[in-house]
Amino acid sequence: MFFNKSVKLTAYTSDKSVITNCKPVLGKDVKTPGWLKNISASVKSWNQNIGLYDKAGTVAICPGIREYLSTPITLSMWSEIDIRINPDGSWSSTAQSRPELNTHVVEHAQDQWKGMYPGKRIALKLDSPWRFVTNSDTKFLFSESHYSTSYFREKDVWLSPGVTNFKYQHSTNIHLNCPLKEESYVLTLKYGMPLISLFPMTERAIDFKCEQISEEELFGIGEHMPRVPIGKYYKQIGIKS
Repeated sequence: MFFNKSVKLTAYTSDKSVITNCKPVLGKDVKTPGWLKNISASVKSWNQNIGLYDKAGTVAICPGIREYLSTPITLSMWSEIDIRINPDGSWSSTAQSRPELNTHVVEHAQDQWKGMYPGKRIALKLDSPWRFVTNSDTKFLFSESHYSTSYFREKDVWLSPGVTNFKYQHSTNIHLNCPLKEESYVLTLKYGMPLISLFPMTERAIDFKCEQISEEELFGIGEHMPRVPIGKYYKQIGIKS
């Protein structure tokens, strides 16, 4: 039956370091976060009314959390950079002076997202070195790797979620919405830090692999899209479902 066939999904990069050391990871290959390793499956508390200990489960055995960790493809940080954010909304990054890091940071002007988030903030985009491709009309939930790191929440930085379809668009860029504070502060994106979890919105198995291709081939992915400033990510004419 058609619906028993797996979804073939390929992640392409031209960066040898990235594919050697920091591939996206699917499902049960995702590392268990340290906090989850260190919490017991149950706890006991004294119940004065009955003169006995009550036993209760912890988040360590919560199926929702376990599924959240084991289901998606996880994208982790492929280099290590610092981003300095100033009270006036200006910013700078070590990526600007270190081109060998292959990490590009750009800003979305506030007019492009005005009203989406409260308070004084700026929206930065990390250009991912990965482009995903599939022939299957399958949607993926693009979400923060919530349980794998607390760093962004501690910094009040929000990773913007969305739903994407790699049959019609191929980028995996990461959007960081960062607060403006009374004092300048530094956001450190460490090598290997979990960034994004991609949840397949299908019951079909995901046949996932990573491949290195040339820069020319990588830039060629998506060349079929119209050369327009907006609207290029809609379903394209000539691509069969």
